[in-house]
Amino acid sequence: MLFKTLILFIFIQCLFLYHIYGQASASSFNLYSFHEGLCVYEKDGRYGYIDHSGKLVIPMIYKINRCHLMGSDFENGLAQIVNDIDGISNVVFINKMGDTIIKQYYNCDCMDMYFFSEGFACVVKTKDTIRDPLMGVEAMPHSGYINKAGKEITGFIFDYGYNFSEGLAAVSKDFKIGFIDTTGKLVIPYTYQNAGFFEEGLALVQLNDKLGCINQKGEVLVPFIYESTDGEIGQFSEGLCTVANEEGKCGYIDRTGKVIIPFNYELTGPFSEGMAIIRLNDKYGFINKKGEIIIPPQFSEYPGNFSEGLAKVESDKGVGFIDNTGKLVIPFTYDLAEDFHEGVANVRKDHKSFFIDKTGKCVINCP
Repeated sequence: MLFKTLILFIFIQCLFLYHIYGQASASSFNLYSFHEGLCVYEKDGRYGYIDHSGKLVIPMIYKINRCHLMGSDFENGLAQIVNDIDGISNVVFINKMGDTIIKQYYNCDCMDMYFFSEGFACVVKTKDTIRDPLMGVEAMPHSGYINKAGKEITGFIFDYGYNFSEGLAAVSKDFKIGFIDTTGKLVIPYTYQNAGFFEEGLALVQLNDKLGCINQKGEVLVPFIYESTDGEIGQFSEGLCTVANEEGKCGYIDRTGKVIIPFNYELTGPFSEGMAIIRLNDKYGFINKKGEIIIPPQFSEYPGNFSEGLAKVESDKGVGFIDNTGKLVIPFTYDLAEDFHEGVANVRKDHKSFFIDKTGKCVINCP
C-alpha cells in the first residue's frame, strides 16, 4: 500500500514538473515580443519565459497580479517579476537562468514596469500615492535607483523616476521635473512640467505649457514655442521630433528647432527605419524624412511602427503586415499582432497565440 502511494505521488509530481517545465502550449491571453532571446509566456494566471524554439526555459512560477497584468521583458540581462507577500505586490529581479539576482523587495507600481536601462532601474519603497506631473496619473513617492548588483545609488527621495537615456534620467519632485546623472547627482534642476527622454543629445521639455528642447547641460537650444502632439511629449528619433502648432496641427522640427516637415497633419509619430506614422482626415499612413507621403493614409486604426522592415496594419478583415512600399506581405489574417522583434512576431488567431516569421509562416507554438 505504501509502495503504491509512493508511485502515485511520484507520478503526480512528474505531471506537475512537466506542466511547469515542459513545452509551452499555444494558448495565451496577452501578446509579447522576444527581447534578448527570451519572451514572456503566460497561461492560467502565471508566466515564465520561452526561447526561440518555443521551449519553456524559465518555468511558469511567477504570478500575474493586480499591478502587472503582463510579465516583464528582459533588458540588460534582467527582468522584473512580482511576488505577492502578505497581500502586497513586491518586485524582485531575475536573470536569464531564472535566478533571483536582486532579492530586496520593492513595492509594485501599478502604473509602470521597472526596467533596467543603462544599468539602472528606478524602484519604489512606499505604497502611498500622490499625483505625478509627468505621467498625469497616481504615483508612488520615495522612488530611488538601484544598479544591477542591487546597490542603491540614490536615496528614495524622488516622487517618481524614469529610465536612463544617454546617461541622464528625468525625476520628479514637488511636481517639477529635473534630471539626474548615473551617480544620482541632480544636473538639471527641477524646472519643467513635463519631459521626454534624451535622444541624440536633446530632450523635449515643457515649461509654461509650451515645448522646447534642452541639451544635457540644461541649455535651451529650441525655444518654448511649440505644443504637445495629442497631449503627448515626444523625443528625437532619427534627427527629427514631432511637435504641434497652436492650431493643433502636427509636424517635425530638427535639432535647431527649424520646421522640416510642415504642420499638415492631425497626428504624427516618431520616425522608425526612415518612416513615420501620420494621420490625415482620420486615416493613417506613412511619410519619409523628406515629408513625402510614401504610404497614403488609408488605415482606420493606428498602425505599428516599422520594425525589421515590416509594420502591422489593420483592416476590417484583421491584422496583417506591410513593407515600406505599402505592399501587403502578410495578409489580414490575425485577430491581434505584435511588432516583429528578433525575426518573429507574436500573433493571435481564433483565441490561440503563436509566432510567425516574416513570410507569415508559423514557427513557434504553432496551433
